[in-house]
Amino acid sequence: MRCMTNKYNIIFLCFLTILLISGCTENISVKGKVTYTDGEHLKFGTVQFHSETATYTGNIDTNGNYIMGAGGNRKGIRKDIYKVTVAAATNDQFGFPIPLIDPQYALTETSGLICDVEETTTFDIIVEKAAGTAQPKNGINRQK
Repeated sequence: MRCMTNKYNIIFLCFLTILLISGCTENISVKGKVTYTDGEHLKFGTVQFHSETATYTGNIDTNGNYIMGAGGNRKGIRKDIYKVTVAAATNDQFGFPIPLIDPQYALTETSGLICDVEETTTFDIIVEKAAGTAQPKNGINRQK
């Protein structure tokens, strides 16, 4: 009988360990708005939160807002300290990308954006425009 009890204890401890390792933690809502230094908001692009173990992506909508989530679920992210990146570009008439924001915001090493997510968080982001570019109307860059 004692052998059977130990077997169930071991199974229970293994199950509990798997739950803890798999990250059964509460996801936290993170949202915000991305604007230029002049107050104008971006009309499209992506925001990414990077930690040691995961990357979460949120799309910037036409009002400059984003909501973070894993994959397509948009149900939040885990508590952690994140390096944040922002990307926004359009194409010229030949299909080549034209950045709308300073390229420094595309890399974790140079963006300078850090968000410590402990609870429901609003993380508004202010970026500089790329040199010599202007935000296109309705997300379309019209070349003449």
